[in-house]
Amino acid sequence: MKFSMILGLAILSISSLLYFNGSLFQKTPDSNYEIRWSMAHEPADYFQKTAAKFGEIVSKKTNGKVTVKVVTVGENANSAERRSYRRSLLNSVESGEVDMVQVYTESLAGHTDPSLHVLDAPFLFEDHRHVDRVVEGKIGQDLIKLAQNDKIQSMAFTYSGGFMVLPSHEKEIHKLEDFNGVRMTTMNHTQKEIFTKAFGIKIVPRSKEFSVNKNFREKKTEITHGTYADLHGFVAYDNVKVVNDTRHHVLFTSLVINKKFLNSIPTNYHPHIFQAAKEAARYERRLIEADEELTIKMLEKNSKVKVVRMNKEEMERFKSISRAHYHVLPPEAQEFVKRIKNSGVDNKISLNN
Repeated sequence: MKFSMILGLAILSISSLLYFNGSLFQKTPDSNYEIRWSMAHEPADYFQKTAAKFGEIVSKKTNGKVTVKVVTVGENANSAERRSYRRSLLNSVESGEVDMVQVYTESLAGHTDPSLHVLDAPFLFEDHRHVDRVVEGKIGQDLIKLAQNDKIQSMAFTYSGGFMVLPSHEKEIHKLEDFNGVRMTTMNHTQKEIFTKAFGIKIVPRSKEFSVNKNFREKKTEITHGTYADLHGFVAYDNVKVVNDTRHHVLFTSLVINKKFLNSIPTNYHPHIFQAAKEAARYERRLIEADEELTIKMLEKNSKVKVVRMNKEEMERFKSISRAHYHVLPPEAQEFVKRIKNSGVDNKISLNN
C-alpha cells in the first residue's frame, strides 16, 4: 500500500510538472529552430536565391533563433529523378519529412482547395503589378486561408518563372488558326482543357523522361509551354528555333510549411516567419520581372532564334476566346475570377512592408 501511494504521488508530481511546464522534452523559448526547405524545381537559380533571402530575413527578424537549411535532390540527379522528387514534395512536407517546400499552386490545389485553380486561368493577369495587387491584397489573403489542410499551410504566392510563352522548333503562331492540330506539351490541366477545346491543340503527354530538345528533335512535339526564365536553358538547345511571345499565363508557386513543425516553434516567431515568406516571394517576383526584359533582348539578338508575336487584333482574339473558356475552372474558382478581374478596385495595397 505504501509503495503504491509513493508511486502514485511520483506519477502525479511528474504529470503536474509536464502540465505546468509544457513538456520536459520541448525546446525552451531560447532554443534555436532550423527550417529544412526542400528544393527540386527549375529554374533552380531563382528558387535558391529565394530560399537564401527567406533565411536571411527570418534569421534577422528572430535574432538568429530561426534559420533555414536547403535540402536538394542532388547535383547528379537526372531530369527524370528531379521530376519524381518534385512530385513527392507535397507528400514530403505533409508527412513532416521536410519542413518547407515551394510547389506549384496547381498541385497545392489538389491537396487543399480547388479555388486555387483560379491562378491557372490564362490572360487573367495583365502585368506584374496586377499580380502584386492580387497575391498581396485581400484576394491573396483569402486564397492563403484556403491553401491549407490539417498538415500544411501556404504562406505566400510567387512565380515559377513568371509569364509563359510557347517555345517551338519551327512552328510560328501568327493567328489562332495556326494552333489547329499542333502537338503541344503542358503540365497544367486548365491549359490543356482550354487549348484543346478552344484552339484545336493536340496534347502530347509528358513522359517521365521528357526532354524539350529530344521531343523537338524527334518531332513528337511542335510546341511546349515555358516561362521567360526557362528560355535561358531552351535557347541553348539546337532544336528550339522559335519563341512565340504570348505571355498567356502566369506559372505560380507557393511557399508551404508543415503545420506540426510550425507549431513546435514559439508563436511569437510565427509572424516573422510569415512576413519573411511574403518578402522572399516578392523578392523572387522582382528578380524574374527584371530578367524578362533582359531575356527578350537576348533572344532578339540571337540569330538562331526567332521571336514571334501576334498582331494586336489577333492577340485580343486570343485573350477573348481564352477568357470565354473560364468555365472549365472548378466552381470554387469562379468567384475569384470575378474578383481578380476587378482587383484594381478592391485590392489597394502597399508593398512597403
